[in-house]
Amino acid sequence: MLSVYPMKNYLKTCEHPFFIRSYCSDTIELDELIDIMAKGRTTLSKPDITGCLQLFVEELINLVSDGKHVKTPVGAFYLSASGKLDTVAQPFSPGSGTLDHALTLHFRTNKAIEGTMKTRARWERVESFDTTAASVEAITVIGRAEGEASHAGDTVRITGRRLKFDPAVTDCGVFLETETESVRIAVYPDIAPSKLIAILPADLPAGTYDVVVATMPNGKDRKEGYYEKPLIVE
Repeated sequence: MLSVYPMKNYLKTCEHPFFIRSYCSDTIELDELIDIMAKGRTTLSKPDITGCLQLFVEELINLVSDGKHVKTPVGAFYLSASGKLDTVAQPFSPGSGTLDHALTLHFRTNKAIEGTMKTRARWERVESFDTTAASVEAITVIGRAEGEASHAGDTVRITGRRLKFDPAVTDCGVFLETETESVRIAVYPDIAPSKLIAILPADLPAGTYDVVVATMPNGKDRKEGYYEKPLIVE
């Protein structure tokens, strides 16, 4: 079954905040495919099927290599040439020179087969996340009631996982983002893997902010963890 999951779109100019990605549930090796075929609607044995597939591949290679456009039940195979020439009589020499001479194998899907596969497709919705990026689970404003808006200069507690970062690295830290700007919190009384204490800038304008925790878990690659709820500053 195809696994379908949402991904956050971090582009500020995006029209939609999430996009769809997917991955296959399993990989079927050739031996497994032959086993499946032998159990299907056929009188062929596993050696018969193996021989047929080997013959299919051998003849397909011979025909396509000879410049044929070969149609099969699942689609068509053919080669195409590309590159540049300095003179009309210059030879075609793929793999050598600086004129990008190359041969490319193309496969064009049988549209009827493609349509059947899409019609019969089964999928499930799953969640996927970067296991190295910060995961923000909750944000509370110290000294204020639950649900109460924060104010510039307030102290906030951020809890979650993989939150630790080096405050001396300006690319890391807690960032408050809007559609037009990004403000990095500069003061952190406490930094730990499961908890951050941060003080909002005293001159932070009122507004609604996305909270982003940026870390470098391997010391060089910047990873971002977004909190699912906005931070409201009055």
